[in-house]
Amino acid sequence: MEKIAFGIYLLVVTISPLLFGAVHSYAYSLCFLLILSASLLLVVRNIRKDYKTKSLYFQYPQTGLNVLFYIVLAFLLLQVLPQFSIIVGLLSPQALDVKAKAFEATGQQTPITLAPYIYPVRMSLLRWTAYGLFFLGLSQVLNSRKRIEILCFCILITASFASVYGIYQAYAGDNRIWWFSGYGHDVRGTYINRNHFAGLMAMALMLATGFASSLTGWFFKRKGVASDTIKGKILRFLSFEKIYSKRALIVFCGVIIGLGLVLSASRGGIISAALGLLLLGLFYVAQESQRKNGIIVLVVFLLIGGYGLQVGLEHTIERFQTDQLQSSFEGRYRYAQKTVDVFRDYELAGVGLGNFQHAYPRYQANEDMGLLIDYAHNDWAQLLAEGGVLGFLLTVAGIGLFVLFVLRKWQGRRDPQALALGVVPLAVLMTMGVHSWFDFNMHIPANVLVLAAILAIGQASLAIRLRQFGEKFELGFGRLDFNYRGVLAVVLLLLLIGWGMSWSVRHFAAETLCNTVPNSTLIRDQNPSPAEIMKAISWDRHNAEYWFKLAQSHRSDNAGEESHPDDVTEALEKAVLLNPFEAIYYLELGWMYTRKGQEPDFEEKWLPRADRAMDLAGLYSGARDPGLHQDVGNYWLMRSKTLDPASESWDAAFQKAGIQYRLALDLEKEKKRVKMLEEIRKTVWNYYPDSEMFLRIVRGKGGIE
Repeated sequence: MEKIAFGIYLLVVTISPLLFGAVHSYAYSLCFLLILSASLLLVVRNIRKDYKTKSLYFQYPQTGLNVLFYIVLAFLLLQVLPQFSIIVGLLSPQALDVKAKAFEATGQQTPITLAPYIYPVRMSLLRWTAYGLFFLGLSQVLNSRKRIEILCFCILITASFASVYGIYQAYAGDNRIWWFSGYGHDVRGTYINRNHFAGLMAMALMLATGFASSLTGWFFKRKGVASDTIKGKILRFLSFEKIYSKRALIVFCGVIIGLGLVLSASRGGIISAALGLLLLGLFYVAQESQRKNGIIVLVVFLLIGGYGLQVGLEHTIERFQTDQLQSSFEGRYRYAQKTVDVFRDYELAGVGLGNFQHAYPRYQANEDMGLLIDYAHNDWAQLLAEGGVLGFLLTVAGIGLFVLFVLRKWQGRRDPQALALGVVPLAVLMTMGVHSWFDFNMHIPANVLVLAAILAIGQASLAIRLRQFGEKFELGFGRLDFNYRGVLAVVLLLLLIGWGMSWSVRHFAAETLCNTVPNSTLIRDQNPSPAEIMKAISWDRHNAEYWFKLAQSHRSDNAGEESHPDDVTEALEKAVLLNPFEAIYYLELGWMYTRKGQEPDFEEKWLPRADRAMDLAGLYSGARDPGLHQDVGNYWLMRSKTLDPASESWDAAFQKAGIQYRLALDLEKEKKRVKMLEEIRKTVWNYYPDSEMFLRIVRGKGGIE
């Protein structure tokens, strides 16, 4: 079982970077299922029998990341499980307010959770389960130097292939990634985004440098045995030749990988890799026996630079010019600032892991009008917004414990391989930690899996000691006897694995029927039939976008008919209750409520709900969509015609129309702004055929030219 699990892990590390970084549902679902299957095999294998007492027990690896895995898992469960409203009010009053507004707009209620939208948190829980079990499983199966070497070569060969493939595609002018084309001229390997490709290259470069440095002698010389004979000397010479050849191959891979990194022109990737190599060199200098390994770091660095100059680094150097750096920095700094604004509203427990893209539009800067910002381009700021102070501190504390674990083990070792490979995890954490200030590598499944694999390699190299008659694997294993505690732990672990496998399949099945996860590499039907969407909902009813697409599908399927308005309304209400952040859901729901004019309680029930939905549509739209603000303005203009012009309610509705129109005009630019202004003029004239009314509504207090 252990060999099968190790083979599965090698397969995952290989295919995840090659399948566009495993960012699409078919790729990460496959990887998660493979990981969970391997974990299931190891759980069964870890149920052991004590041959002295004849009793069963369960063993589990005690790694440096156990605490991080458990506390983040618990935190995700806290965010996603239903809570009493008083608890949510104490931990996240803003989340309670968001849900309360959705309840008020729909007249319905659902269980309250810390995360207003639980679907992204559930997907984060699935990912974290797969990543954590991947690391724990690798920690157990990497119990020999041979397996460590195999995994190292697997990562380096995969990264080298991605680098060579990317360089060829870029310089041959093909600009394709497998069957997919259309993403510029930069080297990006098998990734759509060059920054994420650079993240993979930077990690692989740290591994190549550490692996090459570790090959100074893998076996202790035994005294008084055949090693001092002529035969022993010949064998040692041949062993040296073999090690020398391996080191040359690894250095060559490192140069190819480094060249791909430099030619990707990713500034964050290059800077973070340089800092990672610097940290690696400092650790080598700190140990007298490892100081010569600093030469390997220097050689790799010089070879990369030399080959890069031969190929041509003009584009890379150009991207480090002051004007380009300033432009890129301003955008990322603005994203980070607005992300911190999200954090201030959800300070303690965060908005929910994975909820950034849904909560952010309300805070989006006007300069970013029309942009769909899925990630903050700063993983630290996004973690702060999604996890709050609690989630951020738990994560940093867990990483800190792993760093201390590695340092403590490293300081007690003298073996060249342990000293060289043992600090690679720290260099990789430095690299990814710095890169995460500029991008979102920690949201790319392949990069997280490679990071976990390299951390496991470093940990395993520190856990293996050479003895006269072989190796000893000294990673600690905890033991739970099969009493109520042990049985409960195994049952919970099996339930976690079963849950992960079930939702991986359900999520993938739903996505094949109704695509909501962005996938630019496959042509997908973005407007499936109501029957297909209902099948998707039967697989996964927690995805609000399915319900919204169902409402759209019902409406387009019955264009011009009035046979299914209740179906549309019901689907929109479910979408709002699931995801109370989405402005377009409120907008569409508000318009549907206005179509209930024949209902006897229209004035008392449906019209106030429409008003509330439109208020929330304007609130949550932010700066993403000027057209949505225009549509909300149209509603309030129409609404004002139903009110007494002498009443305060008329004035309030008319002012709301003006506010929304002015927001739309402020966001729109140039020719589109002129066109929008003309559309607003015609709309106002239809309700109020008076030029003064148009001027009044678009000028407001500030005026408009």
